[in-house]
Amino acid sequence: GESERLAMVHSLPFPPRWGMRRELADSMMKVGMLRTAAGLYKELGLFKEMVECYVAQDEDEEAERLVREQLAIRRTPYMLTILGFLKKDPAFYEEAWQLSGRSFAQARRWHAQLCLKKGELAEAAAMYKEALAISPLYPESWFQLGCVCMRLEDWDGAVQAFQRVVHQEPESFEAWGNLAAVQVARQSYDGAFHALQEAVKIRRDSWKLWDNLKNVGIQLERWPVVLHAMGEMLEIRDAPEMDVEALAFVVEASLES
Repeated sequence: GESERLAMVHSLPFPPRWGMRRELADSMMKVGMLRTAAGLYKELGLFKEMVECYVAQDEDEEAERLVREQLAIRRTPYMLTILGFLKKDPAFYEEAWQLSGRSFAQARRWHAQLCLKKGELAEAAAMYKEALAISPLYPESWFQLGCVCMRLEDWDGAVQAFQRVVHQEPESFEAWGNLAAVQVARQSYDGAFHALQEAVKIRRDSWKLWDNLKNVGIQLERWPVVLHAMGEMLEIRDAPEMDVEALAFVVEASLES
């Protein structure tokens, strides 16, 4: 009866009021109600989340004011990293990295992004590697590292980086395509062939991927795949006109084999 149910009411895992308000604030932040979320975070004393709301709203001055207030109380790697982002000052990233005992990977990732924007490729690569050694489950950072390694012509480093991406996000056709390009640069056509086959499974409407698969297939004399790639390119509306001489060569080579 009712009395029996009421006797068990204190056994229910009912969340505390502050926990429910935290969930409400998180939900509001996810749907873009950033100002309201910031107000709730302020009531709860969650300054880190408040700063994230201000940054997401491009209210950099308010975010900086709050960050400096918190740093005046206690210097933390997170707040220093946010200040580095707001001021685009690498000194704050470096201070955050050292203050954390070289363990706060976000400081290194964001510092790497700043170096990349400045064209400091070698420095960016080194910082991405340090960050990923601590927190390896960041496919976006692996992808950026792969792109940096390509620009540095560090083909082995690029292969390792893009392989990490496709292991974590197998549906990333960009990573498969870049991995294929790196393998071609290394003249590892078998590796490029495999990568492109995976890429076209995900993005069948990309004539560039089919064209690359065709070219690699020609190198390996995989004529059925080459003909199939050409056929797929004919079905794609914005693909360039087919090279008739190349098509004739492929057909002749296929028949001879």
